[in-house]
Amino acid sequence: MPLRKFCITFIAQFAADRSWLRRNALASALRVAAATIGSSVLDPFARLGIKDALVPFSSWYRPLWLGLGVVAAELSQVLPPEAIVVDEGVRSSTRLLRHLELGDGQAMLRSSGGALGWGVPAAVGASLGRPDRPVIAVVGDGSYHFSVQAIWTAVREQASLVVLVLDNGGYLAVKRAIEGYLGVPRDPREHPGTRLPAIDHALVATGYGAAGAMATERGQVAAAVKAALAGGGVHVIGVPVAEVRP
Repeated sequence: MPLRKFCITFIAQFAADRSWLRRNALASALRVAAATIGSSVLDPFARLGIKDALVPFSSWYRPLWLGLGVVAAELSQVLPPEAIVVDEGVRSSTRLLRHLELGDGQAMLRSSGGALGWGVPAAVGASLGRPDRPVIAVVGDGSYHFSVQAIWTAVREQASLVVLVLDNGGYLAVKRAIEGYLGVPRDPREHPGTRLPAIDHALVATGYGAAGAMATERGQVAAAVKAALAGGGVHVIGVPVAEVRP
């Protein structure tokens, strides 16, 4: 049964995590357990108000995440016909692009990889170079913070763009590389430097003068992107997403 599998995985992950005394250990165990069965199983918990009960612990609690298929579907609904999409989702890119629908008049800018932090500056350049076209960047949380200062540049130069930060809680690409080296599908141990827990990406953006928002429920991604495109200027939208593993 899915719920039984969730409980077993959660207990095993929580016990195996060497950082269990840290505040983010419970949230980490919940993420790993839910990823094994799909976040829909957790819907009853939301209806029971458990998520609301965790609000006082928001300094370490990470909201339940959205599936990348949902994020892509909602983004497809509101992309303008002449939109430029800049992708640096890294581990999230494959699944996102599998579901994202782009028309003939829309454009996609991507990097071949090899370094992080290209996405947001590229989106700023695309906006300044083609101010007549709406620009939407989709970046991972690690990629975002490699060049987050580009948000300040975008505001200073009066660019107009929307940045979706896909937050899977850390540098999953690095962790997957370590797991590949070890020859295991999943290593529950702590790998120093691979986690980015409890960062408020939207709040960071406001420090650079941009508008910031979070989209944690179905329907919120489409609504937030639509509102940002209509308002103009620089907008950063944080979206908690599940880890993507083969």
